[in-house]
Amino acid sequence: MDVISPTDRTVASEARATRCAVASVRTGPITAVPGVGPAGRLAGQAAGAGQAGAGRSGAAPSGVASEPLRLRTIPMWHPAFIGLVEALATEVFDEIDLDSAASLIAMQRDARLERLCTGDATAMLIERGGEVIGYIVTAAGDGCLCILDGYVRPDARGRGIATAVLAEITSTAEAAGCPVEVELWAASPAIRLCRRFGFAEASAHAGHRRLRRMPGASTPA
Repeated sequence: MDVISPTDRTVASEARATRCAVASVRTGPITAVPGVGPAGRLAGQAAGAGQAGAGRSGAAPSGVASEPLRLRTIPMWHPAFIGLVEALATEVFDEIDLDSAASLIAMQRDARLERLCTGDATAMLIERGGEVIGYIVTAAGDGCLCILDGYVRPDARGRGIATAVLAEITSTAEAAGCPVEVELWAASPAIRLCRRFGFAEASAHAGHRRLRRMPGASTPA
């Protein structure tokens, strides 16, 4: 009979909790959380996304999404997902002449898709009223639920979309008893949103910050 040490049991328990959290957050309706302002991109400025677009969500009023939101799991090759990844790449280079930026946009898109398609990442479309307005990508790793990437269309920002999605992810992980991690550019406006959900800085390197939210951390009222 195999002998499992207490440490092994802890690791196995964390792994099960993380897998549970990833599976639970994969699909279903979500609602926005009041009391938190507009967020624009959630992880659209995660590692490798660049800093273009920071602060471009405009002066749209704080609040929640006017219609119920839904997360829908899709394969990485889904046309809507690829289109949104390309839209994000376009924003990164939107201050460059379009002809000159075309190859850079394609490289950014392909590099992001290649990075996200590895491992056990789960891609989800963010939908409102049947319309695709963004995406979020999560994965289980090292006993935590990782937010790998995310994006909200410019015309859908300022309505609490990112807040609602982050609320769903953190509440699902909280129920499973596992931490949540995200890596962002040091200047990303999403850092402020994450801190309001109880994320704290775990490490910093090369202009990036890795934030971690432990179970039991505070959340917006």
